[in-house]
Amino acid sequence: MSGAMATAVALTWTQGTIVMRNTVWAELARAPFAGSSSRLARAIPPSIFGTSSLARWLEVVVVVPGVAVALAIAVRALPPRAITASAATGRPRLVGAAAVVALLVAIDAGAVLGYPSGNGYQPRRSPLNVAVSGSPATSYPGGEVNYRVDVTNESDVVLLPDMTLTLTLAPGMHLVGAPKLLTGQGCTGDVVVRCHLDYLAPRQPTTLWFGIQFSEPGIHRLLARSSSNGFEGPPATAFDVPVGS
Repeated sequence: MSGAMATAVALTWTQGTIVMRNTVWAELARAPFAGSSSRLARAIPPSIFGTSSLARWLEVVVVVPGVAVALAIAVRALPPRAITASAATGRPRLVGAAAVVALLVAIDAGAVLGYPSGNGYQPRRSPLNVAVSGSPATSYPGGEVNYRVDVTNESDVVLLPDMTLTLTLAPGMHLVGAPKLLTGQGCTGDVVVRCHLDYLAPRQPTTLWFGIQFSEPGIHRLLARSSSNGFEGPPATAFDVPVGS
């Protein structure tokens, strides 16, 4: 098990920005289903085989058997007496070993589930700040307001990957065109708009701009909330715009 974990880390260690979501075990479990689009596969650096997806899998095919052979050689190199003595240590040591294994399994399970303290890299509550502003401050049916949302990583040390900003529009609010992102891959949705912001380095801010048109009078509330790597940020930030009749 340790060999599998160490091999996965060794294949990707040169990519300093990769973050194992819920530890390397979870990434290993996702890899067979996601294939070449998995985070592990994409993090394997180019080699003499090239830069294609096939080349990356060739690297795995070369490295994994090498690790297996090295492990087999190490086991065969153990003195026979050491193996015999280890098998004859008795029940107390067996119970102690089982307890240690159970503890390690519990620790790994907690890391995979991100409970209670996060995934081993970032806390369960992402250190994010979300600020919303709009101009003009009031509007009318058929009128538009230009919104600005600023998202900042407030941590001094933690890089926040897989950043998502979710905007929830109240009835009578309609998105005008596609939002403009300072960083990221774009947004999807109309009433619930999800914007993918890539990652934020420590203390890094990013900004999103978009327009909203109003179709009916009343107090129209926009909710903006952020998350990183599946871990929610602070409670949703609300911004109200009065729309006259």
